[in-house]
Amino acid sequence: MPNAIPPDPRAVGPLKTAVVALGHYFLAALTVGGALGLTLIVRYTTESPTFFAFYAATFVSIWFFGRGPGLVSLIVSAVTLHLFFHDVSDPVLIAREVPTLVALIMSALAAELLSRLRDRAEQALKVAGERLELVVRERTEELTQANEGLRREVAERRRLASLVEQAADLMAISNLSGGTPIYLNKAGLRMVGFDSWEEARTRRGIHYIFPEDRRFVNEMLWPTVLEKGSWSGEMRFRHFKTGAPIPVLYSAFRIDDPETGQPVNVGNVCRDITDRKRAEAEARENERRYREMQTELAHASRVATMGQLT
Repeated sequence: MPNAIPPDPRAVGPLKTAVVALGHYFLAALTVGGALGLTLIVRYTTESPTFFAFYAATFVSIWFFGRGPGLVSLIVSAVTLHLFFHDVSDPVLIAREVPTLVALIMSALAAELLSRLRDRAEQALKVAGERLELVVRERTEELTQANEGLRREVAERRRLASLVEQAADLMAISNLSGGTPIYLNKAGLRMVGFDSWEEARTRRGIHYIFPEDRRFVNEMLWPTVLEKGSWSGEMRFRHFKTGAPIPVLYSAFRIDDPETGQPVNVGNVCRDITDRKRAEAEARENERRYREMQTELAHASRVATMGQLT
C-alpha cells in the first residue's frame, strides 16, 4: 500500500540541493575526461602537443558549475597531465609542467573573474528588473486610477449632457465672435422657433435680439460678461417664425480656457417667463379694474348722499 503521507518539504529541499551539487562535480570531472579524450585524438591525428582542451575544461567548469567544481577540474586536469603526458623519471619534470600549470591557473582565474562579472551583471539586471517591475506596477496602478477617474468624469459629463439636453430652459454655448451658438439644446430650439440645429447654427447672437435692444446688449450686457464674468437679468428674445417677443430671465457667463485663463466661449441659460409676465399683467389689470370700481362706487355713494340731503 503506497504511503499517503507527503514528504516533508524541509527535508526534500536540502537533499535536492546536495544532488544538484554532486551533479556539478561529476560534470566537472566528466569535462576533464572529455578534454583527455580530445587531446589524445588531436595528438594521434596531428601530433600537436597542445593542452588547450584542459584549459577549456577548467574554464567551462568554473563558468557553468561554480568555483568548487572548477577547482576539482583544475586539480584533476593537473594530475591527468602529469600521469599521461609527462615522463615521471625526467629530472626536469617540475620545470616542464610549470607553464601548463600556469596556463590552467590563468584559465581558472579568467573564468572566475568573468563569472563574477557575470554574476554582478545578473544581479544588477535582477535589481533593475525588480525596480522596473515596481515602476510598471506603480504606473499601472496610476493609469488604472486615472482611467477610473476618467470613466467617472465621462459618465458625469454624459449625465450632465443628458440633463442639459432634457432641460426645459434654453441652454446654449456661443462663441465670442458674434455670439453664434455652437450648441443649443432642444428646449432652446423650440423656444425661439427653430426646427433643427442646422437652422440655428446660421444665426448670429444679434439675430435673437430686437433692434431696439441691441444697443443695450452691445454696450452693457456683452462687455459686462467679458469683464466681470457674468450678467443676469430680464430681456426679450425674438421668435424667429412669428417675430413675437419672448420675455426671458437671461443669465450669461464667461467660459475660460483652463490652461491659459483666456475667455473662449459664453454660456447662456434662458427661462421663458411669458406666463409669469402674463400673470403679472393680469394682476395689474385686475388691480386697475378694482380701483376703478372702487372709484365708481365711491362716486355713486356721494351722489346718493347728496340726493338724500336735498
